[in-house]
Amino acid sequence: MNKLVEIVRKNRIGSVIVGIAILVLLIVAISLFRSPRFPDTIPSAEKSEIRDRAYQSRLKYFQQFSRYLRENHGGMLLAEAIDQQSPTGETFAGESNVYTFRQQYKFLNQPLLIDLSTEFSGKHQMQVEIRDLCRGQSRTTSCFEMDIKKADAVWIRVLLESPKSKKTTEPGKVVYKDRGETDRPEEKLPVPVGSAKLVIVIDDLGYQMDVFSNLVKLDYEITYSILPQLAYSQDTAEIATQAGRMVMLHLPMQPKDQSLFNPGPGALLIQDSSAQINAKMVLNLSTVPYALGVNNHMGSAYTQYAEGLDTMMRVLNENELFFLDSKTAPGDTAKRAAKKHSVTYLSRDIFLDNDKEEALIQKQLFKAVRLARKRGWAIAIGHPYPTTYAVLAKYLPELEAQSVVVTKLADLVN
Repeated sequence: MNKLVEIVRKNRIGSVIVGIAILVLLIVAISLFRSPRFPDTIPSAEKSEIRDRAYQSRLKYFQQFSRYLRENHGGMLLAEAIDQQSPTGETFAGESNVYTFRQQYKFLNQPLLIDLSTEFSGKHQMQVEIRDLCRGQSRTTSCFEMDIKKADAVWIRVLLESPKSKKTTEPGKVVYKDRGETDRPEEKLPVPVGSAKLVIVIDDLGYQMDVFSNLVKLDYEITYSILPQLAYSQDTAEIATQAGRMVMLHLPMQPKDQSLFNPGPGALLIQDSSAQINAKMVLNLSTVPYALGVNNHMGSAYTQYAEGLDTMMRVLNENELFFLDSKTAPGDTAKRAAKKHSVTYLSRDIFLDNDKEEALIQKQLFKAVRLARKRGWAIAIGHPYPTTYAVLAKYLPELEAQSVVVTKLADLVN
């Protein structure tokens, strides 16, 4: 009997020892498989959204930032996002937990991209650093790496690229390779109720026909403002009218410094009498037939001269012409004179090409589009430069898809 009890007791002790050993092995196995050396799966965006509130806040910021870029980068299909990926945290050059987002665009305008990114980040108390990753490569390829910082630490990283480039990543490195067009469905931008109107006035015409001959072939309601008494003044007016385009008189006026700037023939001068102003207006209008309105050429001095403007506005009223203020000087003297004589008054919003560099003209065009979408209409003035023509020919076709209509100035007046 004693032997039987001793055997049972030994078996119990053995069972306890075996159980303890099994439990220890299980704890060790679990700890090993939960260590970084044995991740259960590659982390996904869905799991990060559930597990990581930091990821959610960064994703929300990126979505707001992305929407801001798309809607304000001219509001055109040029800047429509055609692909979006939101990977989880990545490590770059020793930086851990940097959330990186990638987005593809049909077009990226670097000066405007910098302005918009800085503006948006500043509103959210962030700092932004932008690097051009495609510098020195083909001008048709754009790719930028953007670090948005919070408390001097990289909070998110955004990779922007044109559709002709493709990103592959290695730790600490971003490489772009050429690829074909994407087959992914395009995300459409919200279109505002009604159509925004964009007026584009090309003035300083009449000296030559080269660029104008190309501009007038564009199938858009561009308004042409023509200087008087020049070799091609009347021909330009005739051709524009035959093409169904609106014509204006680009009326020369006295600038503040005539020693540096010559307004040209037919200019209204401060020393002119009322009779002289009337005579000049009659002659100027006769050399620019079909003109429906007038805008000033130069005139930084004359547009602040109430007495001369009073006589000029009287002539405009008699001829049922409106006045577009090119805004070459501050103040509302011209506006008050127009109101006094019941002349419709408008003023320029954007100069397209004070700088003739193509990228900067693009930037100004996109600013005008942004304003038109925000306010419902905008007026931009440009000049017959080859780069201005190139920008308009390239980007105006994108406007209709976003319900931005290029309209002649007379339609806006009406």
